[in-house]
Amino acid sequence: MYENTGAKIKSFAKTMATVEIIFVLIVGFIAMGVGASISDYSGDPISLYIFFGGMLFCVLGSLFAWFKFLFLAGFGELIEETTKSSAELHEIKELLSNNCCESSESTYNIESQEQE
Repeated sequence: MYENTGAKIKSFAKTMATVEIIFVLIVGFIAMGVGASISDYSGDPISLYIFFGGMLFCVLGSLFAWFKFLFLAGFGELIEETTKSSAELHEIKELLSNNCCESSESTYNIESQEQE
């Protein structure tokens, strides 16, 4: 459950961003439709506000949803890279401890031992 959390967070962020953007677009198009239908019957200026408010909601809501989940995806990427770095540091630690026990002459000269 708690393994590979970075990829899971990134996947969740992509899924939720897509769902939220679709929801925002549906609500915005409904508002635009309501505004357009009101203007057909009454010619009220409020219908234009509703119509353009729906358009604005579609654009700004989609951008906000994308931007919000961009941070969550970035956090997932940060977790992935930290996990990779931790594994690599653990591997380096193991190599250094093995080299230290095998050769007491040069514990810091790993490159020359790898070439042999």
